[in-house]
Amino acid sequence: MDGLHLIGDFSDCTCDSTLLINLKNFEVFCLNAVNESKLTSLNYIFYEFTGSGFTGAVILAESHLAIHTWPEKNGFTLDVYVCNYSQDNTEKAKRLFDLVIDYFKPNNKSIQYIIRN
Repeated sequence: MDGLHLIGDFSDCTCDSTLLINLKNFEVFCLNAVNESKLTSLNYIFYEFTGSGFTGAVILAESHLAIHTWPEKNGFTLDVYVCNYSQDNTEKAKRLFDLVIDYFKPNNKSIQYIIRN
């Protein structure tokens, strides 16, 4: 399938440390970020670990977003994939990816942009 897969490992976040454990705040932010990016949320699931971080996924009409936070390591992983079969969603995916990164403000970033076709 034609598409873009954005994968990142992030650490040394400079955001308020509670953002890495506060699922409710992130859930609202994330769904707003999907809308702001002009992507289409079909469903989502998030799970908050007791006294730790959270994990979650948003199912997009264009594909998905997945995240996992590690507050004990002051970091998170992020995975955004969009299909570009019927239209080019590249800029939308990049916008969503960047919005989430900006939310946590990591100093260390390891990012892979994979063009799939």
